[in-house]
Amino acid sequence: MGYVTIKESTNDKLILTREPGIYAWSILLGAVTFGLGAAYYGSDYIIWKIMYVSGAVYIGISCMDEWEICELNKETKEIRLKRTSMLQKLLPFYFEQHTVVSNLDEIVDVRIEEQDVKYFGKSYQVALVLSSGISLGVTDAFTFGNDSDHKQIAEKIKKFLDLENRPVYPKSENDIDILGQGDDVDDDSEDSFEQIDPSEVTTEEENDSLPL
Repeated sequence: MGYVTIKESTNDKLILTREPGIYAWSILLGAVTFGLGAAYYGSDYIIWKIMYVSGAVYIGISCMDEWEICELNKETKEIRLKRTSMLQKLLPFYFEQHTVVSNLDEIVDVRIEEQDVKYFGKSYQVALVLSSGISLGVTDAFTFGNDSDHKQIAEKIKKFLDLENRPVYPKSENDIDILGQGDDVDDDSEDSFEQIDPSEVTTEEENDSLPL
């Protein structure tokens, strides 16, 4: 399994999905097998055997990866990041689904973030950079291995959003180029000073000659 799977790719919509891989299902199978073995070969009461199996299933489900969906929609101008665990799929009324919604026009860049994990090496994640400086990961988890899949997904998103040709707007009034308004700034500065008649100005010598 690659980093993510492209579920839908059109001019107006791009949907990326990620599902639990073989490693996650192997953990679940191993936990269930351990619980069943403990219940079958154990000499405890039936209630304890049920608890062995239930606990093993719960641990296996908790260790599984999530189902993740990243949807970029130009029609609604929204980014939707959905994450669903196995418990949320089995008990949707008790566990609320995690959904993050943001404005599609706020994306200013797509980059690959890396994280060093001791004894395992580097892991990677494709992140959407918003104009506010916040980064939204296409997936919640970092993945190990070669980052070539991450680069392909990042380029796919950039091409879909056409970031290279998108105009960049200032985030705030402080980001506006002051150089283009230099004349206006100087005029405002001059107008802010009170105009004084030269005849009203006196020198130090004239002040000394004035009677006390």
